[in-house]
Amino acid sequence: MSRFKSLFYYLSVCLGIIFLLSIRPALAGEKLYPAGSKLGTEIFVQLGHLDFHGLGSNALFSHNGKYLSTAGSSGAIKIWEVETGRELRTLLGHAVNLTALAFSHDDRYLLSGSVDKTIKLWDVSTGEEIWSIAGNKNYVSSLAFSPDDKIAASLDRDEVKLWNTKTGREIKSFKGNEHFGKDFIAFSSMIFSPDGKYLVSISSGGDIIAWEVSSGARIVQINRFELFNLVSPAFLGFSSEGKVIVAGMNEIHYVDLFAKKTEKILKSSVIDVSPDAKYVLSISANNKQLELSDLNTGKKVWDLPPPSKLGMTLFKASFSPDNKFVLLFGAGNILKLYDRTTGNELRSFKSEVKSPIGKVNFSKDGKYAVTMVLSTELPAIKLWNLHKASFDRDFEITKQTERLLRMYEEFEKTKDEEVFRKAEKISREIDYYSYDSGTRFRDKKNKKYYNVHASSSTANYTFDTLIFYEAPEGGQWGEALWDKKREINKISPHTEKITAYTLNDKHVLTGSIDKTIKLFEFPSGRHIRTFTGHLGEISGLTFSPDGKYILSASNDGTNRLWDTATGKEIAQFISFEDGEWIVITPEGYFNASPNGAKHLNVRVGNKVYGIDQFYTKFYRPELVQLSLAGKETPKGELITDIAAQKPAPDVQILSPVTNSLVDQDSVTLTLKITDSGGGIGSVNIYLNGSQVANDTRGIIIKGKAAANEKILSFTIPLLQGQNKIRAVAFNGENSMESNPALISVISKAVVRKPNLYALVIGINSYSNKSISLTYAVPDATAFAGTLQKIAAPLFEKVAIR
Repeated sequence: MSRFKSLFYYLSVCLGIIFLLSIRPALAGEKLYPAGSKLGTEIFVQLGHLDFHGLGSNALFSHNGKYLSTAGSSGAIKIWEVETGRELRTLLGHAVNLTALAFSHDDRYLLSGSVDKTIKLWDVSTGEEIWSIAGNKNYVSSLAFSPDDKIAASLDRDEVKLWNTKTGREIKSFKGNEHFGKDFIAFSSMIFSPDGKYLVSISSGGDIIAWEVSSGARIVQINRFELFNLVSPAFLGFSSEGKVIVAGMNEIHYVDLFAKKTEKILKSSVIDVSPDAKYVLSISANNKQLELSDLNTGKKVWDLPPPSKLGMTLFKASFSPDNKFVLLFGAGNILKLYDRTTGNELRSFKSEVKSPIGKVNFSKDGKYAVTMVLSTELPAIKLWNLHKASFDRDFEITKQTERLLRMYEEFEKTKDEEVFRKAEKISREIDYYSYDSGTRFRDKKNKKYYNVHASSSTANYTFDTLIFYEAPEGGQWGEALWDKKREINKISPHTEKITAYTLNDKHVLTGSIDKTIKLFEFPSGRHIRTFTGHLGEISGLTFSPDGKYILSASNDGTNRLWDTATGKEIAQFISFEDGEWIVITPEGYFNASPNGAKHLNVRVGNKVYGIDQFYTKFYRPELVQLSLAGKETPKGELITDIAAQKPAPDVQILSPVTNSLVDQDSVTLTLKITDSGGGIGSVNIYLNGSQVANDTRGIIIKGKAAANEKILSFTIPLLQGQNKIRAVAFNGENSMESNPALISVISKAVVRKPNLYALVIGINSYSNKSISLTYAVPDATAFAGTLQKIAAPLFEKVAIR
């Protein structure tokens, strides 16, 4: 029975762990090199956002509409290509929620503000942080660039500050209560005038001030209730007539600041006004739909159902600068792009990664890495074979545990030894996959136990300080063991809260909200090294049984294996919602499930491509195996070799526009091909996946273009119904393919029968009489006759020679 009790004790602990993990919230957050790396080329997994949880999320189009900047609760910022839906890069610097984003008007720079009260300026093309300042007393709720991009403005609840964009130096500040006294509530929004002369702010109560930027003088002041009584007012922009557009809960106002007059338009729950001021996005009165309406007629153009059961409460929406798209984002990691004209969904920027949970283990012999991910019910356990560098299988811990308990109950009743042996086998399997270094270890030689303990736990499982204890051996295992505990050291290793920690006989390991892992000597507390690379909060840590490796889990969507001695990242393990998986090294070599590689991106400079054209060079399971075995990998194709290739050109479809409806069975497709520095090579056109034209077939050079551009036109045959057209171009040496330009054209034309032209040749006699044939001519004649007979009903015209 003692064996019985120990087995049941193990199960209760195991189940307890699973229960705690299932209720712990996954906060969450890609990239094989640290953010800000100057390396221009990178192969990485598209992780997307796992931290888009509601109104705390932010999304912003660049002014040219090419890029989308998004940020969630982890503090990581992602830059996306709007046209392809691909992740371009991740910016790391903030540790907590982002509250504001702003692109410069030339789209070269990005401002970000955070709950941590800092403002950061980023170079969009490199991902580098240019400067960081902590000049606001409260968290930054709004950011803006002046029209000439020389001044950056930040707004918190009490004041607006102006900064020199180049240096980050404060120029001046404006405080709300200096003008409105005790009645002032809080700033809620600000905007520069189109000419850059004025900065206009509005408070939560509706107070408006226009300051002259050059002098700081207050030019216009409109007290609350003077023009309107708005709930939660915010600026949406300036109209073409120079009026500032103000949105409240149920109405829009076009305010003439200097005349102090307003024009009111009633519309429930306004979210955004289109750049041409012709359309408005709003939430329906019953909170059930997102609606697009014509501002002139008031008529609804289209509506969308809510993405969640909570209705539209936890969602935001905005127009793209070119007025082509509507972006919807918010709770549940939802980030979707819609066609402004039709309301059709074009693409989703949603993460496809299964979110890891904090618990990580090794098998007892170190052959397997054991990770957990969120599933619809209980956490799912993933087994990764470290020798084969591949995903092995899901381990059904819940089913196995339930089966084991049933066997114990059956044995209690029947005393059947066979049932007991089967139960022991299952128990050994569970135990085999359950090694983790934990927070305690036993020093057998000195008959002592050692423990690390977090000093001040909070509701969200985060800590400030770790305390090292020792206790004499003796008594039963449990809390009584620590009645005579002695504190031997204390460390506060991170600037942010500690979220994970573990201990072995030599080292202590800590992970934090700051996205780093730190290794310390035990028990001295001497810092040895810091591990960087994760893009989100560290949620789980363990040493391997021999202490040579570290396995980590993070809310960025990855589990990572590290070399304890060097701090080098060895590999990432990532599983996806569609059942695919990837194991990838920092060098870009990967092993993947049959369709797993579709989740990989290749960034070259400031462009991102799919993995297809690089697949054979970097799909190298044998090199991943060598890396996981701790061996040096031979020099194969390197990421720098990709960077050395000449870049592919850009492809843009000028006409027709996507979703065009035509009544012909063909369409003229006009492309603009722009040289990106690598020249312009072959151009291919595909219809529904099949090539139908290239730059040597059906091509017309049309109109004048710049020296680095080509304007090409192709006649494309159409099928009845929807036709998906894809255009790609290659660099001058035809070694690198561009991202595709895509459109959809709907043809109402009745499809006519095609024409068939065939030349059938048979040769009997050759100059070299030894190879002359007897049946070639008769066979060709017979084939031509058969083809003529069969083809007649299928083709409009048949001409066979």
